[in-house]
Amino acid sequence: MNDTSHTGFIANDFRFVESREEITIIFGAGEPKDIGAGAELVIDKASQIIFTPAAAKRFALLLKKMIARHESIYGVIGDSPFDNFGTGSIQGPGNLSVGHRPLKSGERLLSLVDDLGVEYGLEYSFKIFPGVILDDRFLVALNRKSLSGNAADKLLHLCRQIDMPERFEKIYFENLTDANILLFGYEGNEASGTYKVYLEFGSMFDMVIKEISGAPVSFLIHLGFKWDVEDNRRAALTRYTCYPTFSVEEILNRIRDRFYAGDKTAASYEIVRGIVERAARSRDPEDDFLYVEAKEENNPRQSYDINLYRANLTLEELYPWLREACRIKEISLESFHQVYEPMKKKIFGHVSGGFDRAGRDFFTFYYGLKGSTR
Repeated sequence: MNDTSHTGFIANDFRFVESREEITIIFGAGEPKDIGAGAELVIDKASQIIFTPAAAKRFALLLKKMIARHESIYGVIGDSPFDNFGTGSIQGPGNLSVGHRPLKSGERLLSLVDDLGVEYGLEYSFKIFPGVILDDRFLVALNRKSLSGNAADKLLHLCRQIDMPERFEKIYFENLTDANILLFGYEGNEASGTYKVYLEFGSMFDMVIKEISGAPVSFLIHLGFKWDVEDNRRAALTRYTCYPTFSVEEILNRIRDRFYAGDKTAASYEIVRGIVERAARSRDPEDDFLYVEAKEENNPRQSYDINLYRANLTLEELYPWLREACRIKEISLESFHQVYEPMKKKIFGHVSGGFDRAGRDFFTFYYGLKGSTR
């Protein structure tokens, strides 16, 4: 039956977003951003269906049967479904933009983590700096004690499979037993990609709090090991210092004084202030936000991170600040929405900023996990 009484649009473009817990189909009416051959499609009207993996598999089987029936009655539908695969795209853990397949380096890391046979959390993020938005990024977090058998051997195998530098191996395994959370991440960038492995010393939190004597306290909460996927000689060791007693006012004062003191960065500060103050209005009065600063060896990178998961906000609730962050970094609205739309219902996690290894003012926005790893 042909029912033309409904309102809507004909979907002529689609994307898939995949995580461990769900598979999302985003479909809509795609229009070329620029006129001419090879113009990029932008979905200006989008809807989405979110499946569990099991439901997605059942849907795929039913769809296959429906297409077979349709073709048996009306004839073969166009070309091979793989001839023009660039229109609809699969977005893997890195949440790549339309028309790109997931980077194999990220897929490889996730496969190796899966082989550990433990439950883990998966967190996504997107990073912006002048003229660039990077969203092929993810971070996996798991509890060290969930690893059965010889955990050190399993982790050594994983680290060597992704070519961790030898000098990092020594530091990593010397500190492994002090860590409660293990993290593995991947970040695609303009040229290549970066593997990231972290040790989190969250058990230090309660110990430090008990020792408070009125003076500001801090402790090492993470060791981060990062290296280029194509050349592990390009590597950096990052130390993350947590300041667990800072109030919202103290956090904002510190990032203003240390990172945004000049006129050129005043707009960046206002974005962070807006996000943090909005989160502060939504949290339980008894909950604090966790403030961390990062410093890397032998390069000028300096950054901060504010964990806002306890505010339980979605990205959608922070849209004005996210949009403004992209505007001042000269990211097009279309590029921003390609990243934002599939994930806008996710829980917002962290805002990170500062200066990268090239001295560029950047923001990173994390989302997807719930709760805190304290």
